[in-house]
Amino acid sequence: MAQTKFDKQVEETAESLAFGIGRFLAGRPMDGVKRTDVTFWPRVPGSWRRSKVEGRVGRSSYRAGWQRLAFRITWLAAAGEGAYLVGRHPDTSWQMAQDQWENRDRALAALETGGIGAASALTVGGVTYGLLTRKRRELMSEWVFPLHEALTLPLRLPEQTDPRRYLHIPKNSPTTPRRYASTCRGAWTSPRT
Repeated sequence: MAQTKFDKQVEETAESLAFGIGRFLAGRPMDGVKRTDVTFWPRVPGSWRRSKVEGRVGRSSYRAGWQRLAFRITWLAAAGEGAYLVGRHPDTSWQMAQDQWENRDRALAALETGGIGAASALTVGGVTYGLLTRKRRELMSEWVFPLHEALTLPLRLPEQTDPRRYLHIPKNSPTTPRRYASTCRGAWTSPRT
């Protein structure tokens, strides 16, 4: 028995829906075009782009599949929860929003208290993070980024590649080899110079 045009459309729609669900759960790009070499559980992060891909490749294409899946499920759950709350009790949701709008002083007082606490925690955390990562940032700016800029063209790396993915310069590495330290003083300088 021959398929009608409607049956073919239903079959194609069901097939594309199944592929879309599979791509969503696999953490792959939703359009089906694989742009980088990253996998779901990578041993190393994605580092190169495929030769057939044209244009810019987004940063999310270099993330592992499980990271993309976690991001998608989080936003899907947040949207679903919001829709559920509005759909389950629309009158209550509308009344709460209206109460917040009418009693702005109470809402602003709650936001001020929470905002002060959040700003304090953010400030302390930012200062602590800055102090703990200062040496790493100096190493990155003095050695890793200049070396990355020099190696980008010869290695044919995409411009979004993070240099920490393929370069490792230990924090305590000497700037000159020990055996040449006395004869080549000043010869080994930063790649920037």
